[in-house]
Amino acid sequence: METKGTLKHLLRDLLIICSSILIAIFIARHDSISGIIKSDGLSPLYAGLAALISGALFTSIFTIAPSSVLLVELNRHLPILAISILGGLGAMTIDVLLASFVRKNIARNMQGLSRFSFKWHFVSLFHFGFLKWISFLVGLFIIASPLPDELGLFFVGISKVKKKYLPVVFFVANTIGIYLLLYAAKSLT
Repeated sequence: METKGTLKHLLRDLLIICSSILIAIFIARHDSISGIIKSDGLSPLYAGLAALISGALFTSIFTIAPSSVLLVELNRHLPILAISILGGLGAMTIDVLLASFVRKNIARNMQGLSRFSFKWHFVSLFHFGFLKWISFLVGLFIIASPLPDELGLFFVGISKVKKKYLPVVFFVANTIGIYLLLYAAKSLT
C-alpha cells in the first residue's frame, strides 16, 4: 500500500516538473515576456518586482525552469547585477521560510533515528569539526546551483549553523547562483 502512495506522489511530482519545463519552453519560444518588458508599460518597479518573484521561484525544483527563463529574459533588458540582487532577495526569503521547516523536521527525524545506532552516529558526525563545514559548503553549493534548494537546506540544517547567519548566507549563495546563470546565458547569446 505504501509503495502505491509513494509511486502516486512520484508521478504527480514528475508531472508537475514536466509541466514546469513545458511552461519554460513556451516562455522561451514566445516573445510575450520580452514584449511586455520592452513596452513602456513596464516600469522599473515592476521589473524589479518581476526579478524578486522570479528569484523566489528559483528555489524549487517545480518552478526553477520557468524562473530561469524569466530571469534570463529580464537580463536582456535590465542590468545583471540588479537582477541578481533582487532575485537573491526573493530566493533568500523563500529559503529562510523553508529552513525553519527543515530544521524542525531534522530535529524530529533525528529523534526517530536515535534507535538506529549506526544512522544516528553517521548523521551526528556532521555536527562536529570539518564535516560540519563540508556539509555547510555542500549545502551552499546546492543552494547556489539550479538544483532544488530543499536538498541544500538539509545539508545546511545538519551543519547546525546559527539561525541568525542564515539570511545573509542564503542571500549571498542565491545571488551568486543567479548571477552565474545570467552570466552563462549572456555568454551563450
